[in-house]
Amino acid sequence: MQCEIIRREDAPITVWSGGSTTEYFIYPPGADYAARNFDLRISRAEVELARSEFTSLPGYTRLLMPLDAPLRLVYQDQGEVSLKPSEATVFDGGWHTTSYGVCTDIGLMFSPAYQGRMEAAANGSYVCPIGFTGVYAPTDGTVTCPCGTHTLRQGDFFLLYTQKDTEITLDFPDGQRAVCIQAFPV
Repeated sequence: MQCEIIRREDAPITVWSGGSTTEYFIYPPGADYAARNFDLRISRAEVELARSEFTSLPGYTRLLMPLDAPLRLVYQDQGEVSLKPSEATVFDGGWHTTSYGVCTDIGLMFSPAYQGRMEAAANGSYVCPIGFTGVYAPTDGTVTCPCGTHTLRQGDFFLLYTQKDTEITLDFPDGQRAVCIQAFPV
């Protein structure tokens, strides 16, 4: 089992056509998003334009959750979805996708070698399956796992890799919900 905290200020930031992206995790080690040679990527985006086009990512599945404002995604020839903060959606990365709404969102991209899920998680205990579990901190809080208790500041990311089911406990004040992201091998 391995765990790590990625501090918001230490995560690399890149610019895209609609704003900026903070990359918290990419796998395998040495993978590069621009080269499209990754299996997993977890990032937070600052969507600064009311209308923006998503980067086409054929061969990847995407999970996305707005954190602070509504977001509408229109998939060319595939329909659309309107999301409230803390609601997640899953879609094909190869679909031509247009987003409407200025917000901060968090996303998971994964290759066919993985499956994933994302939820707004209340305080309490959760079982993490074999693979990767990430926790995005919307505010200051703690994550406790067999590695110890870890204090997160707003915008930090906790990452756990485990080869057996492992329990974690989330504790965020004032009923704030952390974002729990899981990716596991098929």
